[in-house]
Amino acid sequence: KSDNKTVQNIEKTWNNLTSNDPMVYFYMNDDYETIYKEDRRTGNLALAFAILSVIIASLGLYGLTSFTTQQRTKEIGIRKANGASTRSVMLLLYKNTALLILIAAILAWSAGYFFSKNWLENFYFRTSLSPWEFILSLGIVAFVAWITISYKSYRAASINPSDALRYE
Repeated sequence: KSDNKTVQNIEKTWNNLTSNDPMVYFYMNDDYETIYKEDRRTGNLALAFAILSVIIASLGLYGLTSFTTQQRTKEIGIRKANGASTRSVMLLLYKNTALLILIAAILAWSAGYFFSKNWLENFYFRTSLSPWEFILSLGIVAFVAWITISYKSYRAASINPSDALRYE
């Protein structure tokens, strides 16, 4: 290995220049590994909690959609009886949730920007936060919400209007 040969040559030169002082050396890769080990561990922990929070939020969103469709069963039945399409009823149910998602995103963006900016200031090589990262996060959240809501809202929107009206 060339690294080992290089170290041996440096050690031989060191021994020629010094009087029996041992050469102490280290690799910068090992030093960087110890420096960033804690950040890597924190990142893995944050990822695990992020996945857990997405699962819990999706379950809550599914419950909210179930509650909303149950409360609005008569309204959905009347809309369907008047000729509303399944798609329009699904959009009606999604529109209510989309507003809540937008409000939550604005609150999360401000907190995320503050904490990320403070965290990034601890690094020697700094990077700036781009607005596209926050917009992408809103897109991902909207997609996950759409997937979560779609099943329940499709079931509610595709029921027979007479069954929905008889339910009440």
